[in-house]
Amino acid sequence: LKVAEGLARGVPIVTTSHGARGYDLIPEVHAFVTDGVDEFIRGCSAILENPAVGQRLRQSGLELFRERFSWDSIHPAVEQVVAACLSRQRR
Repeated sequence: LKVAEGLARGVPIVTTSHGARGYDLIPEVHAFVTDGVDEFIRGCSAILENPAVGQRLRQSGLELFRERFSWDSIHPAVEQVVAACLSRQRR
């Protein structure tokens, strides 16, 4: 959940491919997705040395969160699942 929380808070993300699983992150658009120490260091350094890179990751990551993972975006699906479960209980 660290990735989701970071996206929601508008934090630039550097994560592993394992940490990125299930989020449909586009590498270098929504986050730096790395699997080696050197790549991880390069991603962190890019954010620290170039504020525009961090801002771009922050913005695109936050947009992804709002479109795919925010309560407003998932509410209809959750509502459908709850309604389906309740209708089965009544039978």
